Amino acid sequence: MILDSLENAEQYYSMNPGFKKAFEFLKNSNLDELEGTVRIDGDRVYAMVIKADGLGHEGAELELHKKYIDIQFGVGGINEFGWKPANKCVIVTKAFDIADDYGFFGEEPDVWISVKPGQYAIFFPWDGHTPKGGKGKLHKILVKVAI
Repeated sequence: MILDSLENAEQYYSMNPGFKKAFEFLKNSNLDELEGTVRIDGDRVYAMVIKADGLGHEGAELELHKKYIDIQFGVGGINEFGWKPANKCVIVTKAFDIADDYGFFGEEPDVWISVKPGQYAIFFPWDGHTPKGGKGKLHKILVKVAI
């Protein structure tokens, strides 16, 4: 898991061929006006605009992915994410959906992080994380980058 701000994004370009495209999209788009799903590089890199009510710490479940890395970029509200190593996520609450690349787990996160507007968290397949863990109205751009 990585927590950082957009001004440092270039430091991560070498980690995955899709990171440069993902971060350039975040830097050069009017994020307040985006809606739905935006294809950046076909199925290899795409963004989903998420505007939702936060579930809070009590309502958020740990999620895992196998085919994609998540870049969770904060646009509005304080997006909070719980984190736990994937190998410690064993209580299945929703069986892994291979087609949609996710499964949910019932453990408590080891730590919570806040992602403010202009910041992002990167979650790899070895990172269990909770989507929508904040409270109130949340606005984020979730960029999916293929492994």
